[in-house]
Amino acid sequence: MTSSPTDLFRKQALEEYQRKHQKRGDVLRISPHWTGWLYWVLVVLFIGGLIYLVVGRVHEYAEGVAVIRFDGRTEIAAVAGGVISRVEIEPGQKVHADEVLVRFHDEMEQAELVRLNKEFEQQLVASLQNPADYSLRVALANLRSQREYMHSRLDQRVVRAPHAGIVSDVRIRSGLSLMPGDTLLSVTSTETMPTVIAMLPGRYRPQVRPGMSLRLEILGYKYAYQKVLIDSVGDEVIGATELRRVLGAEIADMVQISEPVVIIRGRLDQRTFRADTDTYEYHNGMHARASIRVRSEPIVLALVPGLKYLFEEGHE
Repeated sequence: MTSSPTDLFRKQALEEYQRKHQKRGDVLRISPHWTGWLYWVLVVLFIGGLIYLVVGRVHEYAEGVAVIRFDGRTEIAAVAGGVISRVEIEPGQKVHADEVLVRFHDEMEQAELVRLNKEFEQQLVASLQNPADYSLRVALANLRSQREYMHSRLDQRVVRAPHAGIVSDVRIRSGLSLMPGDTLLSVTSTETMPTVIAMLPGRYRPQVRPGMSLRLEILGYKYAYQKVLIDSVGDEVIGATELRRVLGAEIADMVQISEPVVIIRGRLDQRTFRADTDTYEYHNGMHARASIRVRSEPIVLALVPGLKYLFEEGHE
């Protein structure tokens, strides 16, 4: 006698088992409306990303410090020592050629000139009265030389503008005692345009050449970029000592370099620049950030450097 499966389990257990398995879930329903366009969006993004990797490029920039200079700027120094009597000008003032800028105290020279003039007149009268007296003529000639020398001394007590321009960098005041050679002020010609001296890392020298574009950003004026055409590039990579000679002591003291640099020169086409909605003037010694694009390559080669060798082998 054979036993059926129902004989192995209780009737209540079989009914409970059948009841649980009859509650089956429904089929998963996904709307084709948004899955369709999402699929094509992903395809387009993927293709666009591939195109961007091939067409898009990564740029490398050489960055450094730059200084604004005026080539038509003349520094005026004291020819003779003395105490300043009066400063006739102010910073930013326009002056003409030979205009008086500074006067030194000249009381001693004036008193000496008065004495010489009186003595000269006396000797002149005596010489006219005794034309044959050779010693009077010699004394008269000596007095004439002394008068000319004293006039030149008085001329040295007055400092005049060497050319027309704008006064800047005034370092003096009335009552200040100076030694010969001390700097008084500067006069910048109004006809010359400011130049740019950029100091870029020396390792970029082989990649930089005249005619390239230099981007300039004056310190303190963010995003006020100026475009400068490079006129010349130094042939040598120099250090801090040689840089001091090129820039001058007054500006080199404010420039710090951490590696040898190459000097790049360019010329601005205006004496002013714009930042936001305002216009400002360039001044000698202003600092800026300089950058030049020296290299450019596709993004895919930057991400996978090994592809460069494949391209090079293909060209060979």
